[in-house]
Amino acid sequence: MQIFVKVARWKMNPLALRIISSFTYFVFVVPCHFLFRGFLARNSLSKLDYILEGIKKGPIAHRGGIPENTLTAFRKSKTAGATAVEVDLQMTRDGHPVLFHDDAIDRLCNGSGQLKDMTLEHIKTLDVDGHAKIPTLHEAISAIKELEMYMLLEVKCYNNQTVNIVTDLFKSDPELYERIVVISFFPHILYQIRRIDPDIIVGLVIRQTVFTVDPNNPQKITNKWKLMLLRAVDRIVAGLLLGFVRKVLGLSLILPHKVDILEERVDVKYFHKEGVRLVTWTVNLDEEKEYFSNVLQLPFMTDHVLSQELQQ
Repeated sequence: MQIFVKVARWKMNPLALRIISSFTYFVFVVPCHFLFRGFLARNSLSKLDYILEGIKKGPIAHRGGIPENTLTAFRKSKTAGATAVEVDLQMTRDGHPVLFHDDAIDRLCNGSGQLKDMTLEHIKTLDVDGHAKIPTLHEAISAIKELEMYMLLEVKCYNNQTVNIVTDLFKSDPELYERIVVISFFPHILYQIRRIDPDIIVGLVIRQTVFTVDPNNPQKITNKWKLMLLRAVDRIVAGLLLGFVRKVLGLSLILPHKVDILEERVDVKYFHKEGVRLVTWTVNLDEEKEYFSNVLQLPFMTDHVLSQELQQ
């Protein structure tokens, strides 16, 4: 009994909790939809391959580059040789889509507080890294079109408003179907987007240590029972996401963390045979870039578009 009491008191990182919420929705709600609406068709592999061929000509700038999720970063990344940017989509209090990674603005901006509690007018007064501005999604799309880049758009807000904004964006500009891939950790978001518009290419982001490793808390888990339980949860959830959920969603793209590939928790050859493409993150060391690019021939996201030595 004491073990269960301790389990109930354990704190999980926010991403793990959100994934549990999304996964629960997917398991219990989505099957009911299929009874009345039928199954989703497979995402177009030919369209995905067309996008990936363009992306493979260079690295993908993780969070767009530096300063992260800004138009300044896009331009720097393009100059350095990036072919695509990966960006993070969030919503302001008054319903405007903007690019920002963290829930709070404290780490990057000259201010503090939760981004979701701020209006666009307020956000536009903030400086990122001292000089750049937080762009709206529409400003970011105009920039990548001008720079002739591709975009991996990670949806971090899991609500219907965000889904509608994303799908309406594609409907208003058909060019985006061959320029933007929508990605997320949350399968129910991808389901909702594909249910509205099955022509949008989407991808599921995976990290198979999401329950045992918290990037925001480097302190390791010392309780062996907790560690064993969370490792089991990681394996079970990852197995379901890579198998059942992937097939139900009709996915042609998975984005596993680099460690999952390096430690062979994700079998590159198996997914290639399944007709599933892989894009990995976040590859920063020069030897890792060489391995993923030349040996595995996989597109990758990086914080260092230039070589590691040139960055120093």
